[in-house]
Amino acid sequence: MKSVIKEICRNLGYHTRYGCYVQSISQDVYSTISFNIAHHGVKGHSFIAPRIGVLYDNVETLLFRVSNMECYRRPNFPTISEHIGYLLPCNCWKEWDFNDGSENPLKSMDMQNAIQQSAALFSSKYASINSIISFVEGLPYGSSFQELLIRLPIMYYIVGEKDKGMHFIKSTNTEHPENVIFTKTFRENYSSLP
Repeated sequence: MKSVIKEICRNLGYHTRYGCYVQSISQDVYSTISFNIAHHGVKGHSFIAPRIGVLYDNVETLLFRVSNMECYRRPNFPTISEHIGYLLPCNCWKEWDFNDGSENPLKSMDMQNAIQQSAALFSSKYASINSIISFVEGLPYGSSFQELLIRLPIMYYIVGEKDKGMHFIKSTNTEHPENVIFTKTFRENYSSLP
């Protein structure tokens, strides 16, 4: 199965970096592909569900510096991502069923084409950090995109709106006292950014 994934990514111009596949969009911005592989208790089958994303190195690097959380040390998680099925016209969960040990070129080609189409659309939609900020600003607290909420103050800082980031942190902590994403360390380090 891994050979099929490597082949598809190589065909599309992606290479491995920190556990996912990346392709440069611009300086420090990458299109990413990662793969969820499950077996669902079906012997001899691998169900592959690609996830398409965009990684901003500067966001992820600053996130580690501010949060001081080990899980953010290596930017292997995209800044924003989505399961491929929700990017395709079907707008539903999509996975490809591969029989282990047997090649299926048509299925591989179908998955490759879907990845190519989805990655191109997603990358162009989020090639600007401001487009991600606009998306995140519309998210409710506790949404499935929780990982984006911790990145919002970082993105505000990068576009020169540190005060807006401070306000977001304070209002989140006030409205959601159970909040654990903006720790004391995060708040202090963010506040001390120049």
